[in-house]
Amino acid sequence: MKRGKVISLLGMCLVLVLATAILDWGRPALSTGKELRIGVAIPITGPCADIGAHCKRGVTLAVEEINAAGGVMGRKIKLLFADDKSTPAVGVAAAERLITRDKVDVLMGTYNSSVALAVMEVPAKYGVPFITGGATSDQIGIKRASDPKKYRAFYKPVVPSYVYGKVWIWFWEEMFDRGLYKPESKNIAIVYENSAWGIAIIDAIKKYLEESKMHKDGYRIVLSDQIPIGETDFLAEISKVKAHKPGIAFGVFASVPSNSAFQKQFVSAGIKVPVCSTYTPNNPEFITLTGAAANGLVWCSVINLLPTKEAEHFETAIWKKYKKKVEVVGSIVYDDIYMIKEAYERAGSFDREKFLEEMDKTRHVGAAGVYVFDPTTHEGIPGEHYIPPVIYQIQDGKSIGIWPKKYAQVEYVVPSWMK
Repeated sequence: MKRGKVISLLGMCLVLVLATAILDWGRPALSTGKELRIGVAIPITGPCADIGAHCKRGVTLAVEEINAAGGVMGRKIKLLFADDKSTPAVGVAAAERLITRDKVDVLMGTYNSSVALAVMEVPAKYGVPFITGGATSDQIGIKRASDPKKYRAFYKPVVPSYVYGKVWIWFWEEMFDRGLYKPESKNIAIVYENSAWGIAIIDAIKKYLEESKMHKDGYRIVLSDQIPIGETDFLAEISKVKAHKPGIAFGVFASVPSNSAFQKQFVSAGIKVPVCSTYTPNNPEFITLTGAAANGLVWCSVINLLPTKEAEHFETAIWKKYKKKVEVVGSIVYDDIYMIKEAYERAGSFDREKFLEEMDKTRHVGAAGVYVFDPTTHEGIPGEHYIPPVIYQIQDGKSIGIWPKKYAQVEYVVPSWMK
């Protein structure tokens, strides 16, 4: 071969190498093959630190089980934790460190919706898969659907928060129809945290109320007060609630101390109407912290530990290892780890695109139901055969299902503070 042709071929090869390097610039490489590195951003400190503790236990248990069984196609999983402090800016910085410094193959976690919405930008920039924990705001799915190419590697196992709005309206309409509660007032008062999650839930309640039979019958939201996340002094808000003479009241807070403080102060104020809470009483610390004032509280969750063998295994294993009761977000991140494992194994490869193709096909039976991702939003699909919402009432210090009928163990009872 002539010298000029050799030089030309070498030049072409150099161009190809440089082009490949440019395309991959800024994208952290996969780990070397000795381990599968998973970064977990959760609130280790801050107003939702108690949830972070449940998450840490859940992911640690899953990884220990998987590693004991040989890992993922021969690779052991290594967890790397970062504290997002329930703060978007801190969560973004944590995600950057996990991806660029710690070279994680997959990012997961975040509990607060505002944190998840902010953190989404980081793995999208680097092409790293991101599977969330307990964040439910439907704005997350809307954001993913707005740019499927940019957020190709994003997944949110929990269902969107608009489901809360539908469920609360369906529940109260049934309560009225069955004569289980007859309010003296058609006013509805709401106090909620000023977060992406809180706002999304209240927006959903407003939307579905306006479309409902309740609205036609005269039910109206007369008070809708926002408070900062982590607030525990509700004297002013509860005074407003009392002045508006509601027939139903809502308190929506992601922080256990906030939710507990609101409930205790509400009961002490002598307002004789039901209180509706959302998700947070699922945390076993809530009843301990709230005491007798918790009895009678009605609360809803769009993701729940179901009476199944999967949930029983999770609860038993957590108790055996940690001597702690479980919280459903702990089970979500536990299931996240298994979804990741199963997708890699179905792909038969650690190639990112093959992994994502298999994540798209996820159908994982977990403690909260059957996880299947909506192809547009990449959120978990809600429903009886997927992830079912449930409404509970705290009776005698325990949360017991009261709706829908499939998961109802008891009937609604009038709270003691209304008698």
